[in-house]
Amino acid sequence: MLALRQRLRVLASYNRFFPNTRRPTRIEMKPIEDADIESSWAEHFPKRLVNGHSKTVCAYICLILSHKAQHETAGGWSKKLRLVLRKFGVPENQFHRVKSECDFT
Repeated sequence: MLALRQRLRVLASYNRFFPNTRRPTRIEMKPIEDADIESSWAEHFPKRLVNGHSKTVCAYICLILSHKAQHETAGGWSKKLRLVLRKFGVPENQFHRVKSECDFT
């Protein structure tokens, strides 16, 4: 309830200071299904450096695939990760590039 009051106060003050402007638009992300990972990666990886949404999609896919790799039964981490990346059609070098570009702390 307190969080709702705070949001309403923020919206009220926003409207007071900027009465003739629209509220900031909210970008909603659809869930990424397993079947869509390969095509989403292929679409968003090339655009990630110039498009914030594409960078977010790639980062999200990296987190999904890392999580899936944790639950693989194969040997060590790198073997598990390679298996998952191959299964979902994400090139290993591209995956590591995105991981190095994003801060996953």
